[in-house]
Amino acid sequence: MDAMKRLFEHFYGVVGRMAPSQILLGAIVVIGMIVGTIMIVSWAKDQYYAPLYTGLSSEDAGNIVERLKEMKIQYQIGDNGGSISVPSNDVYETRMKLATAGLPSPQNIGYALLDQTNIGMTDFLQKVNYRRALEGELVRTITGLSEVAAARVHLVIPEDRLFREDQHTPTASVVVKLQGGMPLNKRQLQGVAYLVASSVEGMTPDKVTIIDSDGNLLSGMQASDESAMLSATQFDMRKNIENYLEQKAQSLMSDVIGAGRAVVRVTAELNFEKSNTQIEQYDPDLVAIRSEQRTTQKGSQLEGALAQTSPTAGADGAATIPTTPAATNTTSDNSEDVITNYEVSRTIRNIIGQNKSAFDFRKVMDEGKILIINLSKGRMGEENSNFLGLVMVPRLLAAAMSRADVPEAQRRPFYLYVDEFQNYATPDFATILSEARKYKLNMIVANQFT
Repeated sequence: MDAMKRLFEHFYGVVGRMAPSQILLGAIVVIGMIVGTIMIVSWAKDQYYAPLYTGLSSEDAGNIVERLKEMKIQYQIGDNGGSISVPSNDVYETRMKLATAGLPSPQNIGYALLDQTNIGMTDFLQKVNYRRALEGELVRTITGLSEVAAARVHLVIPEDRLFREDQHTPTASVVVKLQGGMPLNKRQLQGVAYLVASSVEGMTPDKVTIIDSDGNLLSGMQASDESAMLSATQFDMRKNIENYLEQKAQSLMSDVIGAGRAVVRVTAELNFEKSNTQIEQYDPDLVAIRSEQRTTQKGSQLEGALAQTSPTAGADGAATIPTTPAATNTTSDNSEDVITNYEVSRTIRNIIGQNKSAFDFRKVMDEGKILIINLSKGRMGEENSNFLGLVMVPRLLAAAMSRADVPEAQRRPFYLYVDEFQNYATPDFATILSEARKYKLNMIVANQFT
């Protein structure tokens, strides 16, 4: 406070020593500085450019620039011609003036296009407008993704055909421009494909092709290179299974020997080969009458003759020949045709399986792996459990005997533990106990007996 007081006292002293003309000149200079500052700020504010439109096409940008020149409004072009800026004070007024001139041109108008009714419109034009409206609505939805800056959708909807074999499937092409090079992940691409396919009747997701603005194929490879897409899916499935098993094994080992003291790596071998077998059986003993048609024809025929006697003379002298009816015979002609259609019992079975087993028991034995086969009756039922057990034991025996091509000293011992062996007991058990020892197959059986 004392400093401010001394400052004001010094100021008043200086002003008191000045002549009146000097005081007037100083006041004019101060007022001029204030007015100049206000004008500079106002001018700078007027020269601040704000975006008028962004994401413009080259055609729209050119038309807007020509219009701004006619309106004598300053502008700046940015984003490689995709955006136009004008002084901030002129933004809203300029937009309204350009809107009255139809700029920028309306794109992706969507179903609003169908509201424009024109007298005399043909069916062809109506179909074209419907397709354009559908394409515009899809573009609106796709550009709603945060990674997509712009999009174009092209639909091919074939005409309806009388015969199914002549009918073509609708297809679609989608071009997306990504924001700052941000890629779309696999699920997003699948979502776009399913979105487009679900919007067009009869279209399937594999008929949708998606590319970016640089021409790189993002989706739709399954249509042209099905094996490549299938291999990628198989690789992802194998990777997921390996990660799942590694996590389970790692948690188990950590609980036993401590965290960070074991490293688990799992390699899964999956068999993706499939065989489709269709069995069609007919049972001649199980038939049913499907339809029966009976046609009956009835008719009769009259047969007879007239009996003649000798002529006699009448009263007028004329001769008359009397006749008497002879015996008659009536015959009937009846017939019946029966047509019966039978429906034979038919059974069609589609069996989808693998060409070969995914388990290599010989490899398990030679590499000392651990194979756990859970045949719990509570999970699969008693019949399935017993059946699988009866199948597995001979397979293990055959794998052991195939070691005959390996010297006995190099045969790695393998131990087979069978719990509740009475459910799977076959003569193969006796063979394993008596002959499989030289193939280094050892068996331990167990059951509950009280």
